[in-house]
Amino acid sequence: CKSSFFCCCNYSCCAVFDCCKVNEMGWDYLLKKKIGIFEEVAYSYRLMQRLNQKVDSSFVVYSFSEKESMEDFLNENSLSVLLVGEDYYDGYLEDCDISNIIILSEDKEQIKDRPCIYKYQAAGSILKELKLKLNMTIGCGIDNESAVKIIGVYSPVGMCVKTGLAVNLSKKLGETNNVLYLNLSPFCGTELIEMLSGEKKSDEFAQKWSLSDVFYYAEQGGDYGEIFAKSIAECGGVKLFLPMESPVDLQSVELEKWNDFFMSLNRGDIAQMIVVDFDETVSCYLQLFELCEKIYMPVAKHYYAEQKVKNFDAFIKRCMTGEVGKKIHRIFIGEDIPDDSSFENYIKSIVKGLINDG
Repeated sequence: CKSSFFCCCNYSCCAVFDCCKVNEMGWDYLLKKKIGIFEEVAYSYRLMQRLNQKVDSSFVVYSFSEKESMEDFLNENSLSVLLVGEDYYDGYLEDCDISNIIILSEDKEQIKDRPCIYKYQAAGSILKELKLKLNMTIGCGIDNESAVKIIGVYSPVGMCVKTGLAVNLSKKLGETNNVLYLNLSPFCGTELIEMLSGEKKSDEFAQKWSLSDVFYYAEQGGDYGEIFAKSIAECGGVKLFLPMESPVDLQSVELEKWNDFFMSLNRGDIAQMIVVDFDETVSCYLQLFELCEKIYMPVAKHYYAEQKVKNFDAFIKRCMTGEVGKKIHRIFIGEDIPDDSSFENYIKSIVKGLINDG
């Protein structure tokens, strides 16, 4: 069964392979994870070449431009990922042996009816988005044995409990781990320092760069190691960045920049664990969920909150990879949240339960 797909298996040039001979290439080949690109021939072939230059030796990338050639390939093989053009996607692909299907989108809108990546960007940027979406180690990724553990805290209901939960979770985990607290909510300021340490902002924090400064100087070509040295503070046994107070700053950071930021945090001994306080102001927050080991979601027990959570669940199931939904752990909050005098003890009791449950 002849097939007209292209393949580059770490050779200096591309060749046309016979599907019947694929399994004759040995165990080393069979153990490789396979990424497919199904698009018009020129785009598919060029992207395949670029990606094969960037992925590590445990991956191989294939180019397809005809339905028949891909069907022949899938009769004998499986794909870890298929990047497929919008005009090339068809429902039959869902029944094939493909672990993850990602649409190559012709516009920059990230939110569609299924996971997608903007196709008109550099191959390196496509690879970074793919790593974020699937949390895969492709080349120098962030998903490895030494990677920091990332825990998210998020609520589609928009509860004020969320930040209190994230801060107290950071403090509790910080008793036995090197923890970094990362606040991605707008309009948060020095009150975070008071929540962490019970003290007012000191002169030490006045000298630290904010998260806005971090991305500004990184954009100017600054070294992340030097930038982190000038921006990471320590408070109440927990490391933190002074947050971006402006929602405009949070909205302006693109997915690729977040990827570089988190990859840089994975180097050295900055932290063993990162607790991320998520907010919808970050335009790609859903893609960043892919990085998390788990995501705690406080939810109030009343009708409108339950409806929002129901709609959120449906959206996650429809638009994100299947693993995201498995990472979300709901924390049900009573309708009557305690007043200021007992709020902290209320949150601490919730955090204690989370830690005990693992």
